[in-house]
Amino acid sequence: MCKNDVCSRCDEMLAEVYTKYANLKSMFNGLSNCVPDMVWAKDTKGKYTYANNMLAYKLYRTSVADVIGKTDAELAAACKKEQGCANFTFGQMCGDSDREVLREQRSMKFLEEGIIDGRHLILMVHKNVERDIQGNVVGTVGIGRDVTFEYEALKDIAHSTTDSSARDAILAVLHKNYYTNKDSGDGC
Repeated sequence: MCKNDVCSRCDEMLAEVYTKYANLKSMFNGLSNCVPDMVWAKDTKGKYTYANNMLAYKLYRTSVADVIGKTDAELAAACKKEQGCANFTFGQMCGDSDREVLREQRSMKFLEEGIIDGRHLILMVHKNVERDIQGNVVGTVGIGRDVTFEYEALKDIAHSTTDSSARDAILAVLHKNYYTNKDSGDGC
C-alpha cells in the first residue's frame, strides 16, 4: 500500500469521527434544549463551557452565546446592573457549590435560591464533576430544576396544618427532597 493510500484512508477515518462527533453534539444540544431543566458545564474556574437555552434565559435573560466563557458572578453582575440589586440576587452560591463538588469529587444535590426579575426562584440543583477521557477533573456539570411552586406549596401546607403527623410527613418530604445536600452515587 502506498503512502498516499494510507493518508487517504486516515483522512476518511478522521472525517467519519468528526461526523459522528458532530451528530452526537447536535443530538445532545437538541435533547438539552427540549427539557424544562437548566443544563450546563463549567471549567474548574467556574466559566461556562456549555449551557442550554433554559439556563441562559431563565437565570440570566440572555443567549447561550453570552453565557459561554463567563462565570456566574460575571453574569449576575450584568443582571444586577440591568435589573437592580434588589431584583436579582442569584450568582454567588452557585460558585460555592461548584467548589464543594470539585473538592468532594462526587455528585451532590443543592437547593439554590434567589431573586430574579424581583421574583423568588428556588432551584433543585444536581452537580457532578466532569472528567476528560483520561479521568482528570476538568470542571463541573449540572442540572437545575425550578421547584419554587412545589417547595412553597409544601411549606405552606406544613405550616397551616394542625395534624402533627401530616405536618411531620410533609416536613420529612421537604427535608428529603429539598434540604438534603448530598446525593448518593456517582451520577447526577
